[in-house]
Amino acid sequence: MDTDQRSRLEAFVEAYAQTLGGVAERDAEGDLQLLDPVSGTLRLLVFEPEGLTERPEAELVAPGAAALEEFLTHARGRGRLSTVCLEVPEVPDRLVQASVFRTLRVPDAEIQMAQPHRVAAEYAICLFRVAFVSDVREEALLEVVVDRSTGRFIRRWDELQAAGRLFEGPLRDPPLPGLGVRATYEMARAEVLRNLASHVTQRQRTLMEWKQRETLRLTRYHEELGEELTERAEKERNDARRQALLARLEANRLEAKRAAQDLETRSALSVELECASLLLVQVPKALVTCHVEHPKRGWQAHVDLLWNLAARATEAVDCPGCGQPGFELVLRREGLACPRCTKSAMGK
Repeated sequence: MDTDQRSRLEAFVEAYAQTLGGVAERDAEGDLQLLDPVSGTLRLLVFEPEGLTERPEAELVAPGAAALEEFLTHARGRGRLSTVCLEVPEVPDRLVQASVFRTLRVPDAEIQMAQPHRVAAEYAICLFRVAFVSDVREEALLEVVVDRSTGRFIRRWDELQAAGRLFEGPLRDPPLPGLGVRATYEMARAEVLRNLASHVTQRQRTLMEWKQRETLRLTRYHEELGEELTERAEKERNDARRQALLARLEANRLEAKRAAQDLETRSALSVELECASLLLVQVPKALVTCHVEHPKRGWQAHVDLLWNLAARATEAVDCPGCGQPGFELVLRREGLACPRCTKSAMGK
């Protein structure tokens, strides 16, 4: 495959993902990771047959290949924009700086702030379709929102969305680096599974209680019927009628066995999970660089904080040591760290 043809195929897959509500991004090896908007699965794509040798789990996208034909079929007649932006009212820099100054705590240190500048974070709105399958099928939709720039979950997306309006087209602000598509998808899926655990346990408990009641009822019915047929067969003197009763007795035994197997099947719970859609929303934030200095010891450090224009609040900053978010840091000779890391280092 020549370079131009490969470039056109790669551009088509990226446009296919964006138009139908998926995401396509390159991984460390340069191959394409596709969160398929139709199947809701994460697929690894290569564009040269040689790529399958190095990565046999991948799918080939080339003229005549099954994956390309599938994408062409789904692309016809469908389309929805997968990337939108959240527009919110502007906030004066002095209010942003004042909010950051009130929120960030660095004991015994002086804080000086640079001028805030606008940046664009990207939220991934992952909508998962969950199906609980037993004797009946029940479906539900679960939404998980991931801030790809911080790797954190957004719990109040409805409130943030209400603070502005969504529109098509990218923000003019420079984008923040963030999680790749695979990490975002796996993070959102793991959160859904955590949230589902208690629901699955409750449904399994309900099914087991139902199974126990039905098993008791059917067992009593078939045992009573079997005892009745056995007693009648023992008393019956007519050979033909006795054989008929014995046949009914055997049929009752088989029916009891079939009913028990049917209960096992109907009480078994399986869960189906797929990513039904993924919407990327660019959200404006203000990046504020703070210079922190200990006035007596001369220790200095810098820390970047994000101020969310939709939430109108400072976001927690990650500890450089443990990565845990918070609003309090301690300045040491080695730099900034959270109180827990500082205490741990002093105890060594």
